[in-house]
Amino acid sequence: MPQFWEVDVPTKNNDQPGRRVHVFVGFADSPLTARTAAHDAYEKALLLHRAGQEIPRSTSWCARGLRPDWELDWAHATAAPWVNPYGLTGTVRPN
Repeated sequence: MPQFWEVDVPTKNNDQPGRRVHVFVGFADSPLTARTAAHDAYEKALLLHRAGQEIPRSTSWCARGLRPDWELDWAHATAAPWVNPYGLTGTVRPN
């Protein structure tokens, strides 16, 4: 059964040192399908950006806030069930 996932992808930008993460969220059946969906959304957004087109808004798996000059390290991407960062459901993802 699909559930809402968070995919965290480490990023690198030579102009902004330090560890950064690009976060994707959406529905998937497993961590693998979540990472695949996030990667596909990123690739689609990058193609649209390079073609000068707007990146569409979506309620699942999109790449709003695309930073085309950042390198995303998909080999080290992680996926976990999404937890509301504000703890509205009584759970907060540990740092």
